[in-house]
Amino acid sequence: MEKLLTPEEAAELLRFSVYTLQDYARKGIIPAIKVGRTWRFSEPELTAWLAKQHTGPSYAGTPSGGHAVARDRPSKEPETAQDRFVRQMIAEREAAWRDLQEWKKNIKPFDVQKLLDEADQERDERYDRLFGKKKEE
Repeated sequence: MEKLLTPEEAAELLRFSVYTLQDYARKGIIPAIKVGRTWRFSEPELTAWLAKQHTGPSYAGTPSGGHAVARDRPSKEPETAQDRFVRQMIAEREAAWRDLQEWKKNIKPFDVQKLLDEADQERDERYDRLFGKKKEE
């Protein structure tokens, strides 16, 4: 019987995080065996799964071992209302972020002690008006 890998060992082999690996196992994306409450992985099955995931042409001259990078192709399906809504929300949030950054650039520094002194002076003047006496200096 072959040795089963722990999630940590399998994650190291595939260069995934343990969380992602267990999530893939739970969803049935990756071959795994549940032993009690823990997941175990077969190394030959994982390497076969990984080889099967490779799609597209290979480039022998690349330093990464000849693997192609997957690219998203534009969808030929018509745009839905949800797609338009998501695109609009992203645009609005990006605009709000730019506005916030611009606003931060225009903030003028202020002297906190000066503001506190002015507030104390206004308070003293109100007390003087209220009680009808001048503060002795």
